[in-house]
Amino acid sequence: MRDFKKFFDGKDDGEYPIYTMSESELAIFGAKNATLWLSRVSIDEHKDKHPEIAAEHYYKIADIVKNGEIYQQGSKRFALLHVDGVLYRAAIKVTQDGEKMYLLTVFKTTEEKAEKEVRKKSKLIRSAP
Repeated sequence: MRDFKKFFDGKDDGEYPIYTMSESELAIFGAKNATLWLSRVSIDEHKDKHPEIAAEHYYKIADIVKNGEIYQQGSKRFALLHVDGVLYRAAIKVTQDGEKMYLLTVFKTTEEKAEKEVRKKSKLIRSAP
């Protein structure tokens, strides 16, 4: 298994399999393959935009997907919100053919921003358990 920290630090190219969806999670996103990928391009852009987010924040992805609120933001894009001491926001996109899912970003946000940028603009697909 490839080392995520090495990938995060830019010492490994390509794509990283960050999480494997359960059947019920897969059905929510409408994808054909359960692997959630993180691309080199996405991680590099994300690190530039959110330098406060470290590799360990990406380890929260499983919890965010399993327990977060999920909002649809277009036919193949989703925003996830989950509180784990602080409010995290993640974004996932599914390719047009449904073959792959990509994690686009994960970052800390506020309730105010989540309400304005996600909850009021997007369709709630799943509430937090």
